Amino acid sequence: MEDPTIFQESAPFGSNDGLFREENGLLPGVENLNLEPDRLGLIGAQTFDLESISLDQKAVWLQDPELISYSVLNSDTIETIANTDGIDIITGHHQNDPQARPKGSLPAHWNARLVEYRSNYKDPLTGDADSDGDLDTDDLALIVRASGTKVESGDPLDVNGDGRVTTRDARKVLRTLFRNDDYEAPLLSADLSNDTTNDGGTNSDRITADPSISGVVTDASQVTRLYGSLDDENFTDITHTVNPDGSFSLNRPLLEQINGSALGDGEQTLHLQAKDQWGNLAHFDLDFTMNRVLYTVSNEDSRELALVNTETDQMILLPLDDIEGWEEVETQLRSTEPRYFEAELTPEQVYIPEGEPSPIGSGASGIMKLVLDPTGANFGKEGPAIKYTIELEGVDLGGTSTETTADDVTAIHLHSGSQGAERIGPHTLNIFGLPGEDDDDAVFDFENNTITGIWDNLDSINSANNSNTSNGVPDHHLSDVLSGIEPLTTKTVSEYADELLAGNLYLQVHTNEFDIPGGVLRGQVEEVPGDGTYEASTEGFIESTFVEHILITPDEQKIYMTVNGSLQIANAIVGAEIRSLDWEAGTADLSVVSTFKTAEAGEPTVYPIGLSQVDDSQPIQSWPAQAWNQVHGPSIQPGSPIIQFSQWTSDRLFFINDETNELVEGFDPLVIEGVTEQTHGVFYNPSGTIALSPSYYWDLYDIDLYKVNPDNTVSYEDNITLSSPEGNGAFTHYVSWIDDRYAYTANMQYGPTSLTPEGVDIVGPGIWLIDAVEGTAERIIGTAATADDTGIFRNPSDLIVVGDKLYVAEEDSLDGTFGEDGYIAVYDISDKDNPEFIKRLKPGEDLPADFQIAHGLSPSADGSAVYVASYRSNYLIKIDTETDTVAKVYSSEDGLQGVHGGFAAGASR
Repeated sequence: MEDPTIFQESAPFGSNDGLFREENGLLPGVENLNLEPDRLGLIGAQTFDLESISLDQKAVWLQDPELISYSVLNSDTIETIANTDGIDIITGHHQNDPQARPKGSLPAHWNARLVEYRSNYKDPLTGDADSDGDLDTDDLALIVRASGTKVESGDPLDVNGDGRVTTRDARKVLRTLFRNDDYEAPLLSADLSNDTTNDGGTNSDRITADPSISGVVTDASQVTRLYGSLDDENFTDITHTVNPDGSFSLNRPLLEQINGSALGDGEQTLHLQAKDQWGNLAHFDLDFTMNRVLYTVSNEDSRELALVNTETDQMILLPLDDIEGWEEVETQLRSTEPRYFEAELTPEQVYIPEGEPSPIGSGASGIMKLVLDPTGANFGKEGPAIKYTIELEGVDLGGTSTETTADDVTAIHLHSGSQGAERIGPHTLNIFGLPGEDDDDAVFDFENNTITGIWDNLDSINSANNSNTSNGVPDHHLSDVLSGIEPLTTKTVSEYADELLAGNLYLQVHTNEFDIPGGVLRGQVEEVPGDGTYEASTEGFIESTFVEHILITPDEQKIYMTVNGSLQIANAIVGAEIRSLDWEAGTADLSVVSTFKTAEAGEPTVYPIGLSQVDDSQPIQSWPAQAWNQVHGPSIQPGSPIIQFSQWTSDRLFFINDETNELVEGFDPLVIEGVTEQTHGVFYNPSGTIALSPSYYWDLYDIDLYKVNPDNTVSYEDNITLSSPEGNGAFTHYVSWIDDRYAYTANMQYGPTSLTPEGVDIVGPGIWLIDAVEGTAERIIGTAATADDTGIFRNPSDLIVVGDKLYVAEEDSLDGTFGEDGYIAVYDISDKDNPEFIKRLKPGEDLPADFQIAHGLSPSADGSAVYVASYRSNYLIKIDTETDTVAKVYSSEDGLQGVHGGFAAGASR
């Protein structure tokens, strides 16, 4: 075949036909071509086979396969080839790469006279000295004024490209201007891409939850600019959205970038401007109304979603199992594989207080082997069960194998405690001897010094010795406890499985000689590889998935749900597409589109160790230390497709791209030692440039500050300490922004604990004003003594800014009681530095008499209501933000059981 003919110039973006003519572009015989980025060098006089063209023939192909379309002139018609037709694209940078040889051939009937290159990247307009996208007398004037000056390569003033601005550059621009005969503005139009109907309207009323826009712009000349604005004053260049055929799409994140923040509900006008290369300007305005009506909360105890219409107050209860794909989610997340453990028993591991005899050298030894079956089916049990074997050497289990009584075993217990801990932890299972034998399945072989048994949920701890204990350490000899006392029920094996998996259980063996406190043998229980003796079971006790937190995308197209971890269920985030909502029929159609596993089934949580009460002002509640992993704190990054979740039970932050349904690369997850532990959310300011993260645990009093990078990832900047003359504010749950600089947060802790650093005072519950620019925090609302005072009465779980008001959810959860009541406090924040108390909604007055634990707040998209969820008393309360009165009460009579983690479409958290 003949060498391909090369053409040196390309048609500009937006040209009418984009075809070369022999009189203005055909350069037969050109053998070498210097390609510039996004320019075309072209092929072709005859029909040819792509594989037969040698790369060393300097055949020039097209750049950037994701952004190209190109055409073949076949007689009098133009046929377009898409990248998917099997023609590989080789860039100028890869012409010498032998792996880049194109494959496939053009159809035989195509007599390839010409190929056209059209790129989404617009070629710089030659002579556009002011870089405004058109060629006019302003450009000419700039070039004339700069005549005689040297410029750097690529300077738009240097039309000829010779490194100097001269009159020749001006003449070239002038000639181009004289040749122009195009005085018509581009044709520009646009409309909603998805006119939604969740609000009960039609798909043509331009009332929508999804603001996505589709449009088209065409012109006889090159279209060089497309601008958008939502205020008709500040226009954003959106030329990069225009495709080769003139179509363009604007998604929700881009519209938020144009707006400078998330789009609020109400009437909106998108102002579009399109410019061609001669400065002809087209205008187009698109009016539409944003209207989000969906609020969703987890009806946790019933394994349902409660979907609420914020306008009509209609509610749909959707069982998780009715979501398409949920069965596959459970299969993916569930694990019932047995797990294996061992404890080597040695005297060297025994904690020996000063003055007590040492068992080292006693000759005693042993081993304990355990198998945890999450279902219990392998061992004939209903629920988690641990089968164990203990083999002892150098001691007398039955008291008859040796003549001496010194080595007689008096007690064997499993304790809670970490490796090497000096403090003797509390009993978790009494296996042999005093104070009791809890395991009904225990079998004692005194001849061989062995014990076998099965620890299940029907076994309980013998707590008869509680009166003689202090912090788990017996004050008196166990022989002081009378025999024959029946075991008293305390925690079950299910509640200790997390400690087993975390390596926080150990076995202790006592003898007459080496009795209290350390015994003769001790061994930490550690997980070991399984030997395949037992298989995963689908029978017995099978756990189900439970959802705790919700996130709704601003366009009401998806719901994300967090699945709590457990012994059998992996902690996860599940995304589901909302296919339809029929409020009148009370039905919802959702389909799972993504599942992100955030922790394995049975993966223990990680908290600071050593927590205990040291002051009457701060009792220690157990709920903050969860056994299994949970993902909390969902938030949406304005102006981007990124959503965020925090695994507050450990130290992991997860960032998901909602458009690609993938974790953000490099942030899967984000872990920063000393920063992300017990983080509860990354909450962005309205413009999405910075974010604040609270720390949801005892004695954590820093709010972390993050910067949002151009690629929508975040970088840790600093921490802001909640510090006041009275003390530091610890245990924060949420942050609510006032504007791009200032935000409020609330601290829950009342007083110090054993984790409080020496010299640090802890101040009671209150509200703090954060200045994210200065990196400071000021306590502006203090603790109230009674419900009638103006301060914060109960520990504040949540707070939200709506207009000029601040709503605070007060729950009774961290003092000496739990769940006796709950309140919602309201403040006027017209002066952000000096909030004024408006009222406190109280049980029996504004709220139901049995209302408890005001836990979570979420505002409706239009700001007309705030929803308050109480998982403790099964209430969902709708508050009218104009009158600050209760507008609607949903309760257990409506089917609510354990409502938690609500989210309203249009909110960012």
